[in-house]
Amino acid sequence: MLLPDQISPQLHGGVVYRDGAVVYILDGEIDIANARLLFQRLLDLGVSRQGDLVLDMDAITFIDSSGLWALLGVREELAALDRRLLIRRTSAAVEQVLELLDISWMFGASEDEAA
Repeated sequence: MLLPDQISPQLHGGVVYRDGAVVYILDGEIDIANARLLFQRLLDLGVSRQGDLVLDMDAITFIDSSGLWALLGVREELAALDRRLLIRRTSAAVEQVLELLDISWMFGASEDEAA
């Protein structure tokens, strides 16, 4: 899928609508080279819309600690606005990091909300 937002040469994103919800899809690698850019893009999206920011990370092939920092930072900023950063789909790479650190719950992954 060709996504319109080039966050960096290795990372792209785009807004889609699924079941009446706005979802931001990410595709590529999240690392120190683009983590700050991702943080700013997600923060801009989160504050410019009402409600929670929902991510689809099924096409992320790599994420390092700086990428995790970006996600946690956006989560914190949105929480201050009484909003959430939710991850609805993850790749094996993302799931491995979230499970290893036991933080999947921080992004709203519950049995009744999983897609």
